[in-house]
Amino acid sequence: ALNSFYQKYHAKGIEILALSLDRPHDHDATKKKAAKMTYPAAMSADASANGFDASGSLPVTYIIDTKGTISAIFDEAPATEEELVKAVSN
Repeated sequence: ALNSFYQKYHAKGIEILALSLDRPHDHDATKKKAAKMTYPAAMSADASANGFDASGSLPVTYIIDTKGTISAIFDEAPATEEELVKAVSN
């Protein structure tokens, strides 16, 4: 859902960043998965250093508005494309 959503809405200013919480011994496999994504990805050490620590559950999706404010968080299940569209339409 995220690849499709990103391809449709990136030109309208939507950005997606994937954050991996995998342990260092899993980084090679994680990098292979990230290579299939159409949006940028970072390892958790990079994210934590920049203020994006994980919530209590995974996966987690943050919606960040054009002012840089977190406007929605989906933290119980992967967000559907419909949920993402609704979140960015507000």
